[in-house]
Amino acid sequence: MTLTRSFLLARWAQPLTDLAVNVGLGAVVPDPSLSWARADGWQCLAPEGWFWFQQLVPPVEAVEAEVGGPALGFGVEAGEHVRIAFRHDGEIRLVAFGASSTASAEYWDDLMVQQWGEGWRVEAARALCAWAASVRSTPVHLLSVCGVLWVSHRFREQVVVDLLEVLGLGPDPSVPPWWEIEVPSALYAVRARNLWLDGLVPPHGAAAEEDLAVVFVDGGVGLLDLGTRSWLLEPSAQYGPVHRRLLTELADRGWEPGADEPPSTADGRSGSGVEPAPLAGPRPWGSPAARGAALPDGAPGARATRVTIDPDVFGPPTEGGWDGWDQSPGFRVRSADMPGAVAALRRAGTRFFRVDEQGTELSEAELADTDLYTPNWVSDVMVYDVGAELVVDTKGELPGPMGRAMLRILVEELDVGGVAAHVAGPADEATLLERVEL
Repeated sequence: MTLTRSFLLARWAQPLTDLAVNVGLGAVVPDPSLSWARADGWQCLAPEGWFWFQQLVPPVEAVEAEVGGPALGFGVEAGEHVRIAFRHDGEIRLVAFGASSTASAEYWDDLMVQQWGEGWRVEAARALCAWAASVRSTPVHLLSVCGVLWVSHRFREQVVVDLLEVLGLGPDPSVPPWWEIEVPSALYAVRARNLWLDGLVPPHGAAAEEDLAVVFVDGGVGLLDLGTRSWLLEPSAQYGPVHRRLLTELADRGWEPGADEPPSTADGRSGSGVEPAPLAGPRPWGSPAARGAALPDGAPGARATRVTIDPDVFGPPTEGGWDGWDQSPGFRVRSADMPGAVAALRRAGTRFFRVDEQGTELSEAELADTDLYTPNWVSDVMVYDVGAELVVDTKGELPGPMGRAMLRILVEELDVGGVAAHVAGPADEATLLERVEL
């Protein structure tokens, strides 16, 4: 599975590769294993590699304007982080969980609590059900969507695949998902081998048909033996006992610790978060943001804000095959919300110091101990009539991974602040006509 993957779902009479928002960025190369098109016009486009200018989630708002209808955007990063963007109550909303390359799972969880409330997973699931109701006549069961958002998937791309299935928007509407075939009462189910389970892996040669499955039904969630079709734990309103029984059963069946895996919580949740309301009550507020500062009071928090990026933000790439640019980077942000843009640029600038030449954002301890190159200097934010600017001294050249990481960080900070903006390279000095005081 790839480290980074973006998905776009929309209904259109033409291939999604022909969207103006895509054509303007260059040739789209769909991944044939994840991209598909149905006869009724619904399509899923999963480009190979980074495509939408380092934005993990596709530009849903621009796509909706062009196709004339709803769209869903997804992003999967670093094998653990998932983002889902869609329109709800007239605005583009974001669901995000799991540790990303730039922030911890706790950071995203706190943002989701701000955005959706304490029970954010169930509230996000309700919103996704409402979105589905706008495009299909058959209602979607809330618990099926809660199940997809709740369990800790071994491969996070499966969140996208399974969510589309429970929303009734999979690649072939005539073929039901496996859980409806094998467990007729199931609203949603996941095989044990497709879950993160504290590093446990099945013994070599273990048959998939003898697997165990976490199954969501109308009455709750239970543990089913697929080999005998018998319940090892009858469905109930609590997920924690299912996870604990699953670990015990798998150990008894010879599952052993394998490769290191991203951590899940003690009861098997996908990262941290609030258990869906049909399964349990709310949890306390949660931990502070991972970057050492409290989240701003009243912050809109993690909206999928429209951020556009100039294709020449770093200038022409270096000739000769080296992945990078022959100049130090600078960023100019223009927005109707300039105070918000300046604040986002300042937050991004403090993080740029910790980005190494391989595109990794280091902790303070790692920064003190690394031998890899990190920026020499980051300027203060200067505000002009043509936008707010910040420049970074990287000794006259910018490695590709470092530049792309900085751009991701800036877009993320604009999204977190709810700031719609355009990002470009620094303006020519002759155009800086007026310094602006905010």
